[in-house]
Amino acid sequence: MKLAAVVQLGAVLLAAGFVYGAFSVPLSPDMRLAVLLTATMLAGPHVSPYDTLLPAVAATLFLLRMDWAIAPPGAVTVALAVWLAPLFNPPRAVPVGFATPFVFILFMVYAARLRQPGGAGRPTHAIKQPAAIL
Repeated sequence: MKLAAVVQLGAVLLAAGFVYGAFSVPLSPDMRLAVLLTATMLAGPHVSPYDTLLPAVAATLFLLRMDWAIAPPGAVTVALAVWLAPLFNPPRAVPVGFATPFVFILFMVYAARLRQPGGAGRPTHAIKQPAAIL
């Protein structure tokens, strides 16, 4: 029981460190949200398979923001693994689900380091303003 508490404390501290790091560097708001959603799932001591929707939303944001031409190796695979996490949880039913926390940690590393060619926090494509209606 003490080992579980120590591991949980480590997960909480790691998740808090990722969130602090994401919000203390120039990072796009959607990537900050992706890190926050994934960290929330990682830090929670009692989560259900329904909670894996949070990282799935984070993975969707990541895949929408990512520049596919210069994607780091493995980024798409990790994001898809996060997106598919509801299928592999709970770990008691599907043993491969025990790898989920490690996939979440790797995903947060990718999300926190995602930079766009236009600069941190700027989308790669300009949003065009609608023409004024006269």
